Amino acid sequence: MPTAPHGDRLRGCGIASTPESVRLIHATLRAMFNAAVEDELRPDNPAARLGKQLRLVLPPKARQENIKAMDREQLAAFLTAAQTEAPRYAPLFLTLARTGLRLGEALALRWEDLDLGKRELRVARSLAARGRIDTPTSGHGRTVDVSQQLAAALRELRVQREAEKLRRGWREMPPWIFCTRKGTTFDRYEVTHTFKRVLKAAGLPAHFSPHSLRHTFASPLLQQGESPAYVQRQLGHASIQLTVDTYGKWLPLGNKAAVDQLDAPPAADRARCAMTGRQRGSGSRMVAADRSGVRRACLQVLNAKGGT
Repeated sequence: MPTAPHGDRLRGCGIASTPESVRLIHATLRAMFNAAVEDELRPDNPAARLGKQLRLVLPPKARQENIKAMDREQLAAFLTAAQTEAPRYAPLFLTLARTGLRLGEALALRWEDLDLGKRELRVARSLAARGRIDTPTSGHGRTVDVSQQLAAALRELRVQREAEKLRRGWREMPPWIFCTRKGTTFDRYEVTHTFKRVLKAAGLPAHFSPHSLRHTFASPLLQQGESPAYVQRQLGHASIQLTVDTYGKWLPLGNKAAVDQLDAPPAADRARCAMTGRQRGSGSRMVAADRSGVRRACLQVLNAKGGT
């Protein structure tokens, strides 16, 4: 008996079957099974190959064309506009741009996750739909580096939050790094709405989204020659292949300095060349000294003959 296409089966369950919705369902299943494999509850991930079978995975070139990343000037204009247009959201937008976190991961950050001394953030959870706290998309936590600018901004935010606690009469400071005036986590819809408002104030194209800040973080790092493995770890990608497929067009394709290093002789050869050079220099000095001694002896003989 032939099986119905996956779209027909989803419609039969009352689920919209657009390619994007199917991709989201597949990504959720894949993350769940990845977590089960890591916890040794399953030997493998049955959803791992479904992407290609159902043609849900976009080819790398198409995926790269869909990426919308700001350049440095656009990002600077956006962050400046956020300071005046939405100051409560500005530290969140800076965090997204300087760490590459997904929006849900940033919204679920707690003060206990921040180590300003080491300049690190621990990504241990994610804010899902309807305020539900879940594991990160990768299925496990990770530690990301924090830039000096971001560390200073979060340090200042902590001071402001302490003052806000006294001003509002909170018994305890809210655990969330980014929170509303009621001490609750930001609503994802409100963040997106505020993001669009800041875009308009900065005079930037409306096609950017909060997720664009993740791309804005990764693309210049790869463009300036940082290791794809480092970018993968920061982003929390499941594999380095995903990082390269997503951001491949930003990877430098030529590096003549790298191939020039292959021309350098091995360390042993360099040591022998240096030793030979020193020996030649020493031998030259000895020959020069011998010649000088011969000249002095001849002069002494001539002087003696002239005196007789």
